[in-house]
This record gives sequence, structure tokens and C-alpha cells, in this order.
Amino acid sequence: MRNDSLHMIVLAAIIAIVTTTERWWLFFLLIFLIILSRKQASIPILFCTCVSFIFFYFYTPYYEDLHSTSLSPQTSRFEGAISSQPVVDGDRLSFRMELSDGEQLQIHYKIRSENQQKAFAALSPGILCTFDGSLEKPGQTRNFYSFDYRAFLKSYYGIHWVLRPVEFSVGQCQFQDNFINRLHQYRHEQINKISKDFPDKLSGMVNALLFGDRSGIDETLITHYQSLGLIHLLAVSGLHVGSALGLTFFLLLRFGMTREKGLWGLLGIIPLIIIITGAAPSVLRAGFMAAIVCILSLLRMKIPPINQISIVCFVLLLIKPTYIFHLGFQLSFLITVSILLSSKIILRCKSTLSQLFAASIIAQIASIPIVLWNFYEFSLWSLPLNMILIPLVTLIILPMIFLTFILYSWVPIPVWVVFAKMLELSFSLIHFLMEVSSSLPFGLLTFGRPDGMMMFILIVTLIWFLIRWEKAVSYHKLTTPFFVTIIVFIFLWILPYVDRNGYVTMVDVGQGDAIVVELPFRRGVYVIDSGGFFQFEKERWMERRKSFNTGEDILVPYLKARGIRSINALILTHGHIDHVGGALEVIDSIQVESVLYGKSSMYDNSEEQLLNHIQEKGIPIHLVRDGMKWTTGGQTFKVLGPNQSGTSKNNRSIILYFKLYQSRFLFMGDMEKEQEARFVRSYPNLKIDVLKVGHHGSDTSSTQPFLNHVQPEIALISAGVDNRYQHPALEVINRLAKQGVSIYRTDLDGGIRLKLTPYKTEIETVLNREE
Repeated sequence: MRNDSLHMIVLAAIIAIVTTTERWWLFFLLIFLIILSRKQASIPILFCTCVSFIFFYFYTPYYEDLHSTSLSPQTSRFEGAISSQPVVDGDRLSFRMELSDGEQLQIHYKIRSENQQKAFAALSPGILCTFDGSLEKPGQTRNFYSFDYRAFLKSYYGIHWVLRPVEFSVGQCQFQDNFINRLHQYRHEQINKISKDFPDKLSGMVNALLFGDRSGIDETLITHYQSLGLIHLLAVSGLHVGSALGLTFFLLLRFGMTREKGLWGLLGIIPLIIIITGAAPSVLRAGFMAAIVCILSLLRMKIPPINQISIVCFVLLLIKPTYIFHLGFQLSFLITVSILLSSKIILRCKSTLSQLFAASIIAQIASIPIVLWNFYEFSLWSLPLNMILIPLVTLIILPMIFLTFILYSWVPIPVWVVFAKMLELSFSLIHFLMEVSSSLPFGLLTFGRPDGMMMFILIVTLIWFLIRWEKAVSYHKLTTPFFVTIIVFIFLWILPYVDRNGYVTMVDVGQGDAIVVELPFRRGVYVIDSGGFFQFEKERWMERRKSFNTGEDILVPYLKARGIRSINALILTHGHIDHVGGALEVIDSIQVESVLYGKSSMYDNSEEQLLNHIQEKGIPIHLVRDGMKWTTGGQTFKVLGPNQSGTSKNNRSIILYFKLYQSRFLFMGDMEKEQEARFVRSYPNLKIDVLKVGHHGSDTSSTQPFLNHVQPEIALISAGVDNRYQHPALEVINRLAKQGVSIYRTDLDGGIRLKLTPYKTEIETVLNREE
């Protein structure tokens, strides 16, 4: 067996694990076998590769069965040790707890008072707690492309239940004194001390880079790092672990240790560093790699770096196959392996700057499929920013953070404050540079999430480009692979514009409305309402670091996942918060050409404020009423309401009618029965196929005369799960069912998407009611 072929065996293991959930990865198995045959792989390599694939294909489901839950939903008494850094965010306490049998639970507790919140600062990993509580299944994804909390807990931590304590206090916990718990407690104490003593804008960054804890960084700033492809700068990685171990080794030698004893010392320190920095996948990779280097040095053996990282990856997947679904694991290993496999490209470069440039390009190319799958877009400014910031963080900021922390911990005179000010200025400059980059035109490219086939084509194309780059003796030899790669990206960009299907999606925003209409060939995109909910004033201690917003957290991610870069019109049916609460966030994130709002002579203060904010953002507002219409991409939209006789906001809702292929749609906003009666009189011949039921299915709407008049075949109802209004009303459901209408509702079905073709209408829901 060749001495650099272990990565082929690991790749077979990865394909096997992913294939157990994503069958389209069998395409990668085919390509993988072709590559092996082209490389004229030896019999031992082929045998070990096949064994690896078969083993992990059957081992992965066995591992999941082995880590299935042993708890009953009726279990109410729990005793276990805190196994993660407790996070206090306003009036919410969250942490993971490990029971005596090894099963883990996710704990969410609503804090009762400010004094209780302060007391929880004493909690740290390793503390044993006993309390009563109720188990519930973690929330699952309710929208297409959205974050699946249930799958996240299961794949990352093997967690099957969320536990909500009835009552919880520090008095119900006791510290278990052992060496590991002391390390956890030290980490916890240092994070709290830094959060308290360092400047607010600096403490979160220091905790992230020293201890792997990002809970103190503003979520908006984290999103900013993600959109610019810089999120790795906030993660403890091989750079941090290597710097810490290098400094430690230097100090050990300076204190008179022999090289051999120094290496043994590092082997003892590596587990401590892994624990103190949070044991994230990137830290595990770096720590295990460092341990292998130490062992090889002690044994005076040499193994190629690609085999070293292959061994680490293989061991981690044996320990936990679901590591492969960790975003940090994917990026950490993929980028490192890509750079190692492309070392010939980097070494061909003459200068350090050109080597840095080549390594950055390779890292960017390797990460593109993962970035598009998870974030739907990437920034063209990512490459130059990384070339500037990686050396800056490596050579200046990270050593300065180490020095500041050492001075802070060991020197009684507050000299560290000077360095903290310098660090604060450095991060301010970095964030200013990020702001400038974000404001530049054409920087952020939104492709949307590729489907399985396009992801396969993209990955294969990028691998082929890197292989050709490695073999090319001159850059003109890269002309063909370069243009093929560009063509793939162009095709990915224009894919929505060659799709003849239309799509109407009711996004699940809870108790509110948000509907996305995509015309065939992407000739137009219309968003009807943006969801939203009332936020009651809280005491200051109860406020969380980031408030939830349906526009920013639900609707915008869906639009970007669909590759939607601009919206022809944001149609706000009326001014209630559950319809317009996310509008400004949508406008901030995606280009909106115009806003449509119901014409009236009696807007209240909240409506006037909303319209003023929209005008300040330079978005034209069109006030519409019944009788108005417009045509886009061959599709005619007709406004059938409001008329100015409406007095309440509900009765001033925009009523929208349009036909897409063979289906006729009617969106009723929150229109109530008084205006429904007027509607029946005004449009005596109107018949429809799909009805967006008015007012979330309230019994104040969807009267029998109205339903008899429009005769829908499909009814769409947007209502929150277990909402306090008990929408939709049973009377409305019975009326619709009696007429033989197919009912789809977000509280039971999650997101609902109608795919319209020239021949038929297909309906897809996120949730399966039978599950």
C-alpha cells in the first residue's frame, strides 16, 4: 500500500456515512471508484477501501441504534451532570446534561428572577443536579431549507429530548470534585471573569479565541462574519492550538527540559487544551494531529501529513460517525486536506505572498459547496479579506490575546488594560473593514441551495479544477477547467430563470402570514406579508442578546435558499404586526423594488411609522385599492380589495387574485365577513382553485355564502401551533371539509409549497401529519 493512500480509505468511510441519509451520494461512490481505477490502485488499497465503505455503511445505523433514547416521555425525575457550558441569555438558561447511563438531554429553563439569574453564574460543567421536569421532543424544521433543531441535537450530541425543569435552583446542584471537572470549572470561571472585566466589544472575541465560547458575541456580528466567509476567524482551530503548544514547548526547553521530555509534556498538555478550548471538532482535529506529531517525533518515524490527518479523521468517525454532519468538522478537515493535497500548487509559488494567495484560493474553492449548502451565498470579498486578516490574526492579534490573558491572570498591576485597548482598536478596524466590504457592490453572490444533482456537478467540477491546477505546468493550461468552472457557476446562477415551473409557498411564520410567489422562469417574485409577533416590554435583565424576528430569521433565509436576489413587490396586506412585523428586515436583506399597501384615509400611528421607515429606505410605496391591476411576465395580478368603506385594519386587507397556469389563486388577507359579503356582490362570477383562507381561519371569516361563491378546491391556512386564538376555528374547518376542500395548514403541515406546471399542480409540505 502506498504511504499516502490512507485518505482514500477515509473518503470511502465518509461516502458510506453520508449515503445512509443522502442517497444521491452514491454518485460520489461511482466517481470515487472511477478515480481509483484511473490511479491504478493496488489490490490492498481497493480491498481496504471496500472494507471501509461496507463497515461504515452498516456501522453508522448500528451506532445510532446504540445511542437511541432509553427514556419514557412520562419520566419526571432526573439526575445528571452538566456536560456543557451553561448559557444564561436574559430569562433563559440552557445547558446539556448527561445522565448516569450516558444519555444526554438538552435543558431549557425559564429564569424566574434577576437574583436567580445571577446565582446561575455559579453553574459549570461537571456539577451534579437533581430536579423534576417534563420531556418533550426537540422542535423540528417547519420550513423548507430551515434549521432543523431536532436533527442538530441528534447528530451533534446524540440528544433525543428537551427537558424543561419545573423548578430549578443552584441549591439542587453540587460540585463533583475531580480533575476534569476542575478544568471545566476553570474554563467557566475565566469566561465569566473576562466577560465581566474586559470591554463589552472585546470580551466576546477574547472568549471565542481563547476558550471557544462565542456566546458573548452579538449574533448580528456572527452573521456578518459568516456572510463574508470569515467565520473561521472566530473558531479555535489548529492555528490556536499550534501556537499554544509551540509556546509551551519553547518554555519547557527554556526551563531545561530535554526535547524528549518536552514532547512527553506536550502529550500531557494536549488533552487539557482540548477541554479548556471547548473540544469543538476543529480543536479535536488540531489536538489529535499535534499528538500524532509528538508521538512520531518520539518514535523517530515519518508519516506524510495527509496520512496523519486521515488517521485523525478515521478515529473520530469511529468514535462518532455523526461528526461528519458537523459544519465545523466539515470545514476544518476539508480545507486542511485540500491544502495538503494541493501542496504542489503552493510550493510552486515563488514568494510567501503568492503561496498565501494560492492557499487562500484553494481553501475558498474547497469550502464553496459547504458554504452554499448552509448559507446559500458567498462573498467575492472573502478571498482578499482572508489574505489580509489571516496573517493579521495569526501574527499579531492571537499572540496579543495570549499575552493580554497572561498579564491579566498573573500580573497584579493592570498592565493588561493597555493591550486590551490595542486589541479593541484592532477588532474595531477589522469590523470597519468588514462593513466597508459589505457595502461594496456585487460583493455578495446569492446562488441559493443547490439540489442534489447540482451539488454533485459543482463538487466534481471543483475537484477536477484543483487536479488540473496541480498538474498544469503553466497557467494557460488552466484555461479550459477555469471556463468550465465558470460555466457551472453561471448555470447555477441562471437556473431559476430556465425553470418553467411556478411556485407559491406559504412560509410557516407562526401566528402570521408570509407567502412567496415565484413566477415561471423567475419573471417575477412577490412576497405577500412578512409575519411578525407582538413583543412585550421586559425588565432589562430578561432581555435576550438577540430578539427573534420572522423576517430576518425565517423569511429571508427561505428567500436566499431559493436564490431570490430581488423582489418585484412586497405586498403588505394590512398593518397588523403578524403581517408586517418582519417587513423592514426583508427590505434590509434583499432588494425590494416596491411596496404595495392598502389605500385608506385613516392610517394609525403604527402604520404611518412603518410607511415612513420604508420611504426612508428609498423604497417606492404604491397605495392600492380594488380595481387596480398589473401584469408581470405574462401574469396579471388583480387587486379585489380593499375599498375605502373598510374601517378596521382587517377589512382594509389587500385581496389579491391571479392565475398561474391552470390554477386561480385568491389571497384574502384578514378580511372579515362584512367585507366578504361586499366581495360576493362585487364579483358575482369569480371562481377560484386555491384560497388563502382569511384571518388565519378565524370564525369571523370564511362564511358559508363566501365559500359557496368562490368554490375553492384547495385551502391554505396560516396559523401558529397551539395559538391562543385557537385558529383555525373548528367551524371553518368543518365548512371547508363539507365542501370537499383539501385543507393545508401551517400549524400541522409546516411550510406548504405549490409547484405549478403547465399540466398539473403538485403540493409539498415540510411535515408529515402521520409521523
